[in-house]
Amino acid sequence: MTASPLKNSLAFLNLSGSAAFGLMRASLQDKLVYRFDLVVGLIRTFILIFIFRYLWIALYAGRQSYAGVTLDQTITYAAISLILSPLFPNSLIVEVGRRIRNGNILFDITRPIYFGNLLLFQMSGQFIATLLTTALPMLALTFLAVKLVLPGSPLVWLAFLVSLIMGFITAFLIDYIASLAGFWTTEIGGIFYAKWSVVDILGGKFLPLWIFPTALQQIALVLPFRGINYTPLAILIGEINLSQIPTELGMQLLWLLILAGLGRLIYSLAVKKLSVQGG
Repeated sequence: MTASPLKNSLAFLNLSGSAAFGLMRASLQDKLVYRFDLVVGLIRTFILIFIFRYLWIALYAGRQSYAGVTLDQTITYAAISLILSPLFPNSLIVEVGRRIRNGNILFDITRPIYFGNLLLFQMSGQFIATLLTTALPMLALTFLAVKLVLPGSPLVWLAFLVSLIMGFITAFLIDYIASLAGFWTTEIGGIFYAKWSVVDILGGKFLPLWIFPTALQQIALVLPFRGINYTPLAILIGEINLSQIPTELGMQLLWLLILAGLGRLIYSLAVKKLSVQGG
């Protein structure tokens, strides 16, 4: 009798593992179907990289560095930010809103898996697909066409990869929390655009935080958005040095725990307010 709870727990873990793998594989296959979109995305990103390269050359106006960061470092930051941008979830709010409106959300929340984990597994499949089909090929092409300042230290690369994964989860959790607003209101388009703008600006997607005015920079540095783009990229180009990396990764982890707890709390309140239209 005492072995029964343990057996049930192991069975649940196996079920969750199988479900996670199945959801990730389905998302990966779905991403690979749209090959034309992948090609168009590569061309678009390549054009943007060159536009931002010449923009930063013009802004530096012959100076060797600004705020202690060289032109080559800034160009590397901007180029890799554009390359990695498609990896991060950005359409979850729209997708969850659609599920709520057509009633399919009922099937999601009654599954034997936490709704947030369900979405995370789906987004992870898209992350892997985009990494393999878009980010890595684009990085190789950019390396051949543009001078990039990349680290030679394996420790820096390891810290960058860890930070990038936490940045992905941070982006997911922010999207997930914002998407839960759909349980209270059926129209969340405004929330989508507001979230998009705030995350892109304060996360350092297009403009690195070191060029912000001091007051805005200090605000951005204590918010979770910096962990999406700025922290991994600043580690990669050396703006965040080895001695600072543990603190930066610790900050990312702290925000992950806060956002994960907040997501579960809001979800527990949201399912009580569920109002499905249509379907």
